[in-house]
Amino acid sequence: MYLAEPWASCDCRLLRQEQHIAVASPELWSDGQAPSLGKATLLHILAGAKRLPVWENWLAAKGLRLVDARPGIAFSTMDQAINAAVSGAGVAVVDAPMVERDLREHRLRRLDEHELIGPQGYWFVEPRERGVQDAAHSAVVALFQAWLLAVSRAQ
Repeated sequence: MYLAEPWASCDCRLLRQEQHIAVASPELWSDGQAPSLGKATLLHILAGAKRLPVWENWLAAKGLRLVDARPGIAFSTMDQAINAAVSGAGVAVVDAPMVERDLREHRLRRLDEHELIGPQGYWFVEPRERGVQDAAHSAVVALFQAWLLAVSRAQ
């Protein structure tokens, strides 16, 4: 599950926190310089009807108080914002593991090395009241959880 904090009614184990980085298409660079955040279109991510404050958090952590994080284009999912960034529509703050391939294949470039640990994380969630389960089911769940933890730590 993608959560800011664990659910009190379940057994939750954090797999990994978000790692926010700013990225844009290489076509937005000019003379080797990253796009100016004051002039670039900022790509935002929505949670329902509300815009997530990833840009505000990222800019505050960098100490960039003069950049207005409000204007830009908002998308329903991070994938959509990433695709828009790849196409050159603007600059996005995204979860680093979600763009590893785009960075490696030069479809995106990081604006800088700044990384911000986000408030959200990816959690393994199990209900506390599982009822009667056989040992084989419990073993499969434990193996799956161990595999998820290993994969998340490898990134």
